[in-house]
Amino acid sequence: MEKTTQPKLSIILVSYNTKELLIGCLSSIFDSLKNVDFETIVVDNNSKDGSTKEVQNHFPQVRLIENQNNKGFAVANNQALKLIRGKYALLLNPDTLIINSSFTKMVEYMEENKRVGMVGCKILNPDGSLQASAFPLPTLKDLILSGFAASWIFWGRYVQRYSSRHYVPQKVPVKVGWVSGACLMIRKRTMDEIGLLDENFFLFSEDVDWCIRASRKGWAVIFYPEATIIHYGGQSAQKNLALKISSFYQKRFYFGKKHFGKLALLILKLISFFELIGKSLIVGIFLKMDSKERRARLNGYRQAFKLIFRTIP
Repeated sequence: MEKTTQPKLSIILVSYNTKELLIGCLSSIFDSLKNVDFETIVVDNNSKDGSTKEVQNHFPQVRLIENQNNKGFAVANNQALKLIRGKYALLLNPDTLIINSSFTKMVEYMEENKRVGMVGCKILNPDGSLQASAFPLPTLKDLILSGFAASWIFWGRYVQRYSSRHYVPQKVPVKVGWVSGACLMIRKRTMDEIGLLDENFFLFSEDVDWCIRASRKGWAVIFYPEATIIHYGGQSAQKNLALKISSFYQKRFYFGKKHFGKLALLILKLISFFELIGKSLIVGIFLKMDSKERRARLNGYRQAFKLIFRTIP
């Protein structure tokens, strides 16, 4: 239970129009964490569904930060990370449920392994199937292929090739390139050394970047299969499909430039130029879909297209 003493674990949830899932997630946190002193911080990115009132009514012990606009994942998490009192911080998506004593196990593992800087857990889909949650370090080829994978046709093949097929079947902790920000525990000492999340990422890849920075400083990033959560997946992003699409390309360009250089950025922009034209034609003319979804996708492609001609920091 939460106490007024110094907590060992600080749990951070960034919320955006996920009221029911958020309340369910908080309930599972308080039900499962019995033997670890912890604090919980919810950062709400200007939800319009009454999320903040529900948190105040049902969980008055939770520290609530209410933003007046949607600041994105990295900025919102950093707001809370600057305030944490725990030895460990846990970034957790609000559309998750904790199974048994998973977070207690993760804390115990971190306590026993002093050079482990970050830990991710096994993630299940609502139907009980495994969800990709641990990955090798991305290459420029992966960035290029990710755009085609996001066009549905190659998605299953891409995930199977690139993602956690090497890690998910593991029964013991294993060192990986990066773990999903849907459930990512970081040692505060590690965070103090590598810094906060890069706020140039609005949505997507801030977790990848964070893990890379930790690895370069000699900290191990571990996939820990003994801890498990259920993740409903992308609930906030799905409610703003255009934002999801444009954010994908924004992170693609910025990540490419940051980790592979200006030439990589040029290649990614050139590929994305033709990729977006093709996707726009397919969605606008050939694919049968709901008119609302069609408009959202085309709007997202237009926003992404504009990014090609903008300077990337």
